[in-house]
Amino acid sequence: MKATKLITITLAIAFLLSGCIAVDGYFKGVRNKVFSSVEGDFKKEVEFSIGPAAITLSSAVVSFSDAPEFTDDMLRKVDRIQLGVYKNYDWKNYKPSFNSLREITAELKDDGYDCIIRSVDNTDMFAVMVKTNTDRIKEMFVIAVNDEEMVMTQIFGDLDELLEIAIRSQGMNVNFAKN
Repeated sequence: MKATKLITITLAIAFLLSGCIAVDGYFKGVRNKVFSSVEGDFKKEVEFSIGPAAITLSSAVVSFSDAPEFTDDMLRKVDRIQLGVYKNYDWKNYKPSFNSLREITAELKDDGYDCIIRSVDNTDMFAVMVKTNTDRIKEMFVIAVNDEEMVMTQIFGDLDELLEIAIRSQGMNVNFAKN
């Protein structure tokens, strides 16, 4: 019986220290702002945070796998990730608007984020914001909403080097539309 309690407590502590529990209050605040800015009935499907311990563990696992070498290098540049996926149960009333997206990104701008991509079309709304520190990208917040779901991701780490590794390993495959 003591062994079971000890194992349970040890696993609980490891789980708590890894950061794999819930998203933080800031993430929830942005989520709620998006919910109130767009028409629809969004319900949480997945919402979690992955901390440094879990990322380090996954980096170690990837280093022994058949994954490309750059995958491990990329994981080492990430400190923490928060992710939320929400399903829209009222897609008939969903109407994306540029004004809604502008309000959402303005609130993030007040918190130090710079908007690098903001797009709205018939059924999709998309924004990418970054937070820099002495010209280095240290955080990225991505919001993607359509008539079926909303996906939000917040990534912390050395994102300049992460992007450099991604571009170096995969190249800049840019395709232009032919008109």
